[in-house]
Amino acid sequence: MFRQTITSENPALNAALLNVSTVLLGSPNATDQKRIFVTPQATDFPEGATGIVIHNVQVVCEDTIAASDTDYWTLQLKNLTTTEDLLAAAKTTKATGGTAITKDVPWDMTPDQNNTLGADEVIELDLTKASSGADLNELSATITWYWKIAL
Repeated sequence: MFRQTITSENPALNAALLNVSTVLLGSPNATDQKRIFVTPQATDFPEGATGIVIHNVQVVCEDTIAASDTDYWTLQLKNLTTTEDLLAAAKTTKATGGTAITKDVPWDMTPDQNNTLGADEVIELDLTKASSGADLNELSATITWYWKIAL
């Protein structure tokens, strides 16, 4: 896993800085759960930080995964520590209500709930395969986050 954390001496600036973490997930070919992020320990929080906010998660696949109502994938972001979903509705490649994953193009999974996290929380990407959907070859997930600063 690659993690880049940037902090400033200015607490107000820390809230504006985006941090990036990328993890390679291999080539999932069946329903699976992949831990993709652990928030920093409280002792690593910069001055004034009360937590972190997940700004965006993007997955990238080596192959195009066509939208299909029969053979599809459903992805959900979960906080294992608090047992909460970060997406109100899971993201899917199902033709009805979903979108295809295009080869080497980021597929956005922007959290729309429960995206403010505390110290030592674990985020998981749940992958659910329906029928005989194509494998998610060379899958990676990139998490963009920033410090929540009490000003």
